Amino acid sequence: MTEAVIAGKDRGGGTGARLEIRPAGLADIGPLAVLYATAHAETYAPIFGAAYVPLALAATETVCAGFFRDGNVVLLARFDDADAGFLYLAAGHLELLYLLQPYQGRGIGRALMRQALAAAAEHGRADITFNVLPANTGAIRFYESLGAERIGSVICQHETGPFEDWVFRLAVAG
Repeated sequence: MTEAVIAGKDRGGGTGARLEIRPAGLADIGPLAVLYATAHAETYAPIFGAAYVPLALAATETVCAGFFRDGNVVLLARFDDADAGFLYLAAGHLELLYLLQPYQGRGIGRALMRQALAAAAEHGRADITFNVLPANTGAIRFYESLGAERIGSVICQHETGPFEDWVFRLAVAG
């Protein structure tokens, strides 16, 4: 578990805010699904507009239940005692990193990534890979600020049709 005080004003006007990052467990499936569905909508509805297909909560809970396999890393971030985001790393591939919009730009994503990179190092990984939709420019800027490099692209299949994702690599130590 990681706890830190983030400098600056918290939502209550205080001088710091408490960040907790901890491994998620099966008891967190419900909160993870809510975070996933909400942050997914916040991210992709503006990009896809009317073509956006929201995640169904029941199906999202089933997906989240599948996160908990040997060797996978699932981290839950709480900021001032509220669920703020999560990260899911499987076999050296960052599958998901989502933060709710009010918590972006507060260092939470960086803290989640530090923990994920440490876990990858513990499993002997030299790097992690991940995919990002090219239109998700905020995420691309974030990952590049961490030192990620674009190494290619892949065509993904979705119920609304195929789309391109850019593939990135981030060194574990660097």
